[in-house]
Amino acid sequence: MTARCWQALAKVEVITINYKDSTNEVLLDYYKENGFQKTVAVAKSMYNVNLKNAKKNFKTDMNGEVCETVLEIGILEFMKRYPKACEHWVLKKGLIIKDIEDPNNGFMTEIDLVLATPQMIYLFECKSYTGNKVLTNECTITTPARSFDVYKQNYLHAKTFLAQFTPYRCNKSSQVFPIQLALFSLAKGEIVDARTDVNKALMPLVEIEDLFDFLAKNIPTSRKKIPTLWKMVYVKEALDIISNRSDEYRSKHLKYVKKLHPKK
Repeated sequence: MTARCWQALAKVEVITINYKDSTNEVLLDYYKENGFQKTVAVAKSMYNVNLKNAKKNFKTDMNGEVCETVLEIGILEFMKRYPKACEHWVLKKGLIIKDIEDPNNGFMTEIDLVLATPQMIYLFECKSYTGNKVLTNECTITTPARSFDVYKQNYLHAKTFLAQFTPYRCNKSSQVFPIQLALFSLAKGEIVDARTDVNKALMPLVEIEDLFDFLAKNIPTSRKKIPTLWKMVYVKEALDIISNRSDEYRSKHLKYVKKLHPKK
């Protein structure tokens, strides 16, 4: 299956620029037919494939899309296993958010994956950096080849997101902050979380092996009372509107990013 996956993806790369979506489709279809564990195993094996003749950034883009799709599949599997607890959950991938205070200023930011629940909205940033990695500060990820401040990027996501969704909050007097940032990592190499406990809670590191435990923390039970923080009818409607517009904004967002980082 691994070889066939990459063979199919290589063909997609030749005939269309939208090959990332095809990666997502291949893995989602495989998940539907073969289940969660086999799909995760296949996805991880994709990182070992060497595409010598692929175009520049093809493998990097594929790794990133594999990472995002595995997270998506993991959440779908959790929702499948616990349908009653997840009845009102909403999952959206690749949302592009504009500045609501000045929507014409050209600013756009893309959130890899949004999971909205009545008790918490999770904003996931997915990273698939190859090699050994260390997390420091709030959430700076460092490899032998690069260092990137994941928290700084995602704080901007949260600020922009919350500005649009604040009207849909409830129990505003609750001391629980209604948005949780999270780093999802799936890649070759070890990752060491060397941060303080405070910073680990600020933006937790989540891997596929501990995703279910992470999601279960904010599910209320008879023994665990957790406040409802979001009016999900309105949250779902707003997310649907943004999701429908994200495809329209995608090319504009790419131009915006290239303007900010002209060397990329």
